[in-house]
Amino acid sequence: MKTTAFIFAFVIMSSMTYGQTNPQFQPEKFPKDQANSIYNYLNNNVKYFQDAALNCIPGTEVIAFVVTPAGELTGFRVINSVSPAVDDEVIRVLKETSGSWSPGSRNGVPAGMEQEVALVFVPNGHFNIVEEAKSLLDKGNRILTVKKDPERALKYFNDAFRLRPCEESILAARSRCLYTLGDIEGAILDCSRMIELNQSQNNQLEAADPFTLMEQLMDHTGGSIAFR
Repeated sequence: MKTTAFIFAFVIMSSMTYGQTNPQFQPEKFPKDQANSIYNYLNNNVKYFQDAALNCIPGTEVIAFVVTPAGELTGFRVINSVSPAVDDEVIRVLKETSGSWSPGSRNGVPAGMEQEVALVFVPNGHFNIVEEAKSLLDKGNRILTVKKDPERALKYFNDAFRLRPCEESILAARSRCLYTLGDIEGAILDCSRMIELNQSQNNQLEAADPFTLMEQLMDHTGGSIAFR
C-alpha cells in the first residue's frame, strides 16, 4: 500500500569545465507521456511504500550514476540512503530512463559522465527538513565548541547530514568533528564532497584540494560557511 509522502526531486549536475557539456535527459526520446523532465518523471514514478516509510526517517536520497557515450545509464551508487527499499526504488525508476539521455562531451567528443539525483522524502509531509537540519547542525556545533564533546556532536552532524547531504556547512562541521576525533580519512572524504558540490554549482572554494580545505577548516582561515 502506498503511503502519503512529500517527494521532491532535483538533479545535481556534474561540474563544468572548459570544453565540456553535461548529459541531458531528452523527454522526446522517452516513450512515456509524463516524462516532460527528469524531475517530473522521478516525482511521479518513485513509489514510497508503507514498508519503506516504516523503516526510514525523513531524509534526502542521493543516487549517482554514469551516463555513457551511448546515453545509457550505468554505475549506480548510493551516496546518501533514506532506506534500502528507497535505494532500490529510485534506481529502478532511473533505469527506466536509460537510453533517453544525450551524452555529455569533452571538446566535442561524447564521454561518459557522472550525474547525481537527490530526492527529499518526508513521510506524511509533517516535517520541515530544512529547519530540522539547521537545528541539528546548531546543536552539534554548540556541543563541539562549548562542551568539547566531539563524539556526541558527531551524532547530531550525522543526523543533519541524512536530512541535507548536499549542505556544505554540515559537511564542514562534520569534517572538523571527525578530524578532532582522529578520523582523518573521514574528514578528507567530507572535504572532497564539499569541493565536488562547490564545483557543480560553479562556485569556487579557495582550496582546490581536500587536504588544503581541511587545514583551512581546522584553523578557520577558510572563513565561515553559511547554512543555505
